[in-house]
Amino acid sequence: MALPTRISRRGLAALAHALLLVSLATLAAWGGLVLEKRLRSSDPIERIASPFRHDTVSWEVHAFLTKAAAKLGRILPNQEDHEELLRRFYTLSARLARSNDPSLLQEHQRLRNRVETILEGRITRLLKEEGITFRPPLFDHWQLVFPPVAVDLASPPTVLVVSPREAIRLERAILLAPGMDIPLREAMERDVDATGVSSLVVSVGGMATYPSTVAPLTSYSATVETAIHEWVHHYLALFPLGRHYFHSPEMRTINETVADMVAKELTAKFTQRWPAPIQEAPPSPPPAQLIHRLRALRQQVEALLARGDVPRAERLMEEERERLAKEGFYFRKINQAFFAFYGLYAESPASISPIGDKLKALRRRAGSLRSFLELVSGITSEAELDMMLASSN
Repeated sequence: MALPTRISRRGLAALAHALLLVSLATLAAWGGLVLEKRLRSSDPIERIASPFRHDTVSWEVHAFLTKAAAKLGRILPNQEDHEELLRRFYTLSARLARSNDPSLLQEHQRLRNRVETILEGRITRLLKEEGITFRPPLFDHWQLVFPPVAVDLASPPTVLVVSPREAIRLERAILLAPGMDIPLREAMERDVDATGVSSLVVSVGGMATYPSTVAPLTSYSATVETAIHEWVHHYLALFPLGRHYFHSPEMRTINETVADMVAKELTAKFTQRWPAPIQEAPPSPPPAQLIHRLRALRQQVEALLARGDVPRAERLMEEERERLAKEGFYFRKINQAFFAFYGLYAESPASISPIGDKLKALRRRAGSLRSFLELVSGITSEAELDMMLASSN
């Protein structure tokens, strides 16, 4: 096939997007390389995790090449029926949730790049309409969504979460290979716990790598919400809020809760404008009974740990886990690491943080979503959030 002699504005934009991906992915890969070097040590937890570590650098290189090729492919005219493609993809997703048919999986994988491109384009359009854009100097008429929305529909890494036994605190979160089975997770947890800490290997729906990693076999609305959530992390990394993510547990909770709030709000608008291509059951929030039980448990555990009664706190968590299982709420493990990880999200049943209510109050006062992000992006501590709320009264 002969190459076109002229490239449209859309083609030039795709080319520029691909070149930008080169830069961002190179930086991400370099950051991953530096991180991996820093994490290599002789401590026992690192030795236990080392054989199962997620290869961040190799993943970045592969994701970049795939994504850049897909972006460059958009230089040529694209006449395919987006709705039919999405319908086929999510029909396959639903079938693969019940079957591991290799032929279905191969077809699903062949469609992923095109589905990614459709979702990226739609999310970008929505962000522009919400005014969540940059206007470059001397080009005030441009509305630039930055970083560009970039999604990789691939299995995210699993995460080894480590907390001290004496407190609920996220001490480490180590990325491990995707798809670790339960026996392997439990063997690793036993070995890590033997070093004197509390651990849990968890699955996640997405990861704010660049491109963001989003689980490929979730529903349409869940895919969109996760993609937006991870893009918000990319966006906030340009501002003080994102750059202070690791400064304290409170800053991690503010970051995660902002990403949750923005993603939920934009996903509702997204699915109203571009409805699910197949019928999906609406997402159901956790039952009020479960939220109450887990939050009450966490408060009791915090009190026991504050008194130094670690064995009793751990017995209490296991006893409540067994009671919840009998009532139909199954958790593989509830321990300090469980609360340390899931408590990062202020809306989670595992959280007792007041940050969620504070951010909701700020969202109500901000008016538009764009104004909310402009306000919250400059926060560097929970105290600053409190002062912002006080000053707006």
